[in-house]
Amino acid sequence: MSEPPRLSRSFSYDVETLLAHPVSPTDDAPPLFVDLHGQGQTGERQARWMGPAVPPGFAAAFPDGFFPIEVRRPERPVRIGRAWYHYSTADRPAFLAALDRAVDELWATVDAACEALGADRGRVFLGGFSQGGYLTHVACLRRPERVAGWLVQMGGLRRDYVPGGLPALAGKPVLLQQGDRDEAFTPAMADEVRALLDEAGADVTVQRFDVPHVITPEMAVAAREWLQGLA
Repeated sequence: MSEPPRLSRSFSYDVETLLAHPVSPTDDAPPLFVDLHGQGQTGERQARWMGPAVPPGFAAAFPDGFFPIEVRRPERPVRIGRAWYHYSTADRPAFLAALDRAVDELWATVDAACEALGADRGRVFLGGFSQGGYLTHVACLRRPERVAGWLVQMGGLRRDYVPGGLPALAGKPVLLQQGDRDEAFTPAMADEVRALLDEAGADVTVQRFDVPHVITPEMAVAAREWLQGLA
């Protein structure tokens, strides 16, 4: 079995993006789904969880986060995962600057994936889980004209992450998937995100699952159905 294609780029560290061509191409320039993993994970792991979310006519890209981090779990060996940005509560200006840089690099990654896959730049959908969901929200709210829609699984948003205030989203489709037993990103936090997106005029769909802070096969199937309805 051949290795899936990968796109390598240089950031602060070398970054790889796992690419997937459409399973059943319907046109020469397919829509593109770019999906971001959670902190400490990788694009390859996200592709295993969310590959089933990609509709047959879509191209897809699963980037690695821009920074390597050590992941430590009790009774497990230390491994290296990836993060999208460094979060700091002590130095907020530095954190916002890091978030700015991550947003810029994400859009550069999307452009590179579009070129590599021959995808339609007018039909780009972003997705993300947990920390990847935070970055997805921020990138889309800062550049809503660049996406046809986005989906976030258990990832938050703060008003002050969007300098200049919320944009006018004018019916932009957004899917929020939330776990009712999620203690890391609670249903109350998800309600706050929906309120912000409603205020901006987005067309928000909320799906609730009886799960903790994880991605399940049922969530991937529901995401695929949502994406298919927008293609």
